[in-house]
Amino acid sequence: CLVARARYCNDVNVPEHAASQGHRLVTIDALTDVAVVERCIDLLLQIISSALYWDGLQADSGRQRGQRTLLSCILGALARQGQHTDESELDELETHVLARRAFDYLQEVSQLVATSSRAIDILRMLVAVRSFVPTCERPEEVQFMSSGQRNNTMDGKVSSFARHVLDANWRATEDLKPADLEYLVTQHIIRCPGNRLELISDFATHTLPQSLDGTSMDEDIPATLRKPTFPTYYKAVSQALATVAHDTRLSELTGTELLQHIGLIVDSWKELAQITQRLDYTLQRAVLIQTLRSGFTMLDLFARAIVPRLDACFFAHRDEVIAMLARMQKSTRILQSICNHSKASKDTKLQSVVPQTKRKLEQLIFQVYRLMENNDCLGAIELGTLKHRDVQGRPISSQIPVDQQSSEEEESELPDDVSMESENEASDDAQQAPPGCYSDWVGPPNCVEGQPCPAIAYKAEVCPWTCGEALPANCTERCRPCKTEICPDICVCEKVCVKK
Repeated sequence: CLVARARYCNDVNVPEHAASQGHRLVTIDALTDVAVVERCIDLLLQIISSALYWDGLQADSGRQRGQRTLLSCILGALARQGQHTDESELDELETHVLARRAFDYLQEVSQLVATSSRAIDILRMLVAVRSFVPTCERPEEVQFMSSGQRNNTMDGKVSSFARHVLDANWRATEDLKPADLEYLVTQHIIRCPGNRLELISDFATHTLPQSLDGTSMDEDIPATLRKPTFPTYYKAVSQALATVAHDTRLSELTGTELLQHIGLIVDSWKELAQITQRLDYTLQRAVLIQTLRSGFTMLDLFARAIVPRLDACFFAHRDEVIAMLARMQKSTRILQSICNHSKASKDTKLQSVVPQTKRKLEQLIFQVYRLMENNDCLGAIELGTLKHRDVQGRPISSQIPVDQQSSEEEESELPDDVSMESENEASDDAQQAPPGCYSDWVGPPNCVEGQPCPAIAYKAEVCPWTCGEALPANCTERCRPCKTEICPDICVCEKVCVKK
């Protein structure tokens, strides 16, 4: 069907070996026949793709030689369409051999598709068939292969085909869906047989920024990367960075190799974060929410895995580690600016990600502080209040008092069943509060032990206090709550007065 359609429409080059196999030929005499063949092609691709992704096939993957299973029948039906498989030998071939030959046939078919939707169907089929073949090459072996040998691996062919689909100039009336475009970029990066971090770094450093500038040649940027598709590309690259960084076994890397690997992660993350400072209003919202989401994942990875590894090699590579932490700080400052922007813009979708991101930021700061303390290098860092900056990185004056910011962060951690006042009301309360005081939600006052107590929280005014002094009515004293993992041993006394 594909060969007949390509010959009639004359929009795809038909390979000689594909045209020479007579059992594939279909006669098309009129335009109405083309429409029928087009529908047949779409249905066949959808049926085969759905069958390959059926969960029941995974249970059939461990068949013995000579045993027929549903998986072997499907793979065999694809393999015998190729040039190197006879039907008589299908029963003797093992599953991974059938899968490899089916993969080769699907790769031949990929040269005949003329629409992006069919190309994506073929790509999904290639990925599914690839899953039935065990990985023979270890990562360290792939690093020493030539570029030709890498591209000849199954993962290399999947990555190359995904890039081909991204680079192709499809019909103007055919727009890729965001989910399909994200899938293409992800497969191109994740299946890359070489250094995936270098590919991500190239996207973050050159491809994405140059697409915003519009200064590079067409061949440097995928044809599908345009202003409307920029957020999808940014999301796919950011998620790929988090996936590759998370999958790396840092415990197996040491010395210079470890620092180079972490350096690529830090620099790629920094470049992706700095892109947000160059966006116009039309792209800003979609990209900023993804920056915070992927930033949360990166912060967790650094605090949990990367900073401890840097701590272990700090003595031997002091200057390199400090320089790396300084570059990482540029990303965390941008995340902080985006958190501040969410309050100014009152973007509820953006604000929903802010509390968890801020908690991870605080955790990472204390991890770095602990690293420096363990290595007697506290003089290299300074803890202080950052300047307020907008999402473009320009300094702005702060209109939010520090105490009110602390109050807002504490209110964001309240249980879901506690109703909160509107942002305007909270702002009014903060303006009326005495200097050094802030609003907080506290448990019910004057509960008698053994007696029922109302399960609600009360709005209270919290002010600095000297412990032991006489308290006004409806007030109690407490130590200031600590909401970080590392807390001071000194009690900072506060007066808590419930509002009536």
